[in-house]
Amino acid sequence: MSEHDRLGRAGPGRRQRGLAPSEVLFLLSLPLALAAVIYSGTLSFKEGQRLEVAKANGQELVSWAEAAASANEKGEAFEPLACSTVQPVEKAASDSPGTSASAAASHEAQVGSSAASSAEGDAGTASAAPAAPAASTAVVLAAATPASAASVPTPTWGKCRQALLAKGGPLAEAKNPFNPKESVLGTKCERDKPLTRGQVVVEKGTSPPAGISGSVTYGAIEDNEPMVKGLMLKILVCDKGSYPIKVAEVKL
Repeated sequence: MSEHDRLGRAGPGRRQRGLAPSEVLFLLSLPLALAAVIYSGTLSFKEGQRLEVAKANGQELVSWAEAAASANEKGEAFEPLACSTVQPVEKAASDSPGTSASAAASHEAQVGSSAASSAEGDAGTASAAPAAPAASTAVVLAAATPASAASVPTPTWGKCRQALLAKGGPLAEAKNPFNPKESVLGTKCERDKPLTRGQVVVEKGTSPPAGISGSVTYGAIEDNEPMVKGLMLKILVCDKGSYPIKVAEVKL
């Protein structure tokens, strides 16, 4: 048999051979691999969007804290009042302009009446007349005295947190993008607790004692922590793995 005949017979045999099992598996796995890549990319994109929403919630709180710090520098109260380190003093009702004017007019009338009585009365009556203006003056001064601010309690973080989430607060419309049923504000990012994902966490800063070098350390802020001027806050958000991501540090 010639070489030509031998090659001619072997050629058709190779053309008729089907796909090997490994090739069939490879072709079948291609759609599955493509679907997995698309699903993974879509999931990562959605997770990224949720994280950006969480960061936006944190930035909203930062904007509020910066506005509060600016108001503190001016010695002004800020909203919500449950967080304000400067509380407005409500004056007594007798301190209104109309009441003060009435008190002043009453005082003038009493002075005029006393003067007339002293001109017409005897010497004993005249000597007793000056006591009336003194009493009227005391009434006017009392009317012009504002109510004391000593009775206004110092706001605490617990009350402030509730006010931040309540209607009209800076986080009233905010939602937790990872867990809509969970609160926007949390206490700590915990890896073993997936429900903390997407929460905004506020920590309190503590400076080292006087005369000791060191940096500010941050830790969990308690509900009874007073909201005072100079309070240092660090604002964080918990990512999809419940790892903390720093947004900003603010000093009230």
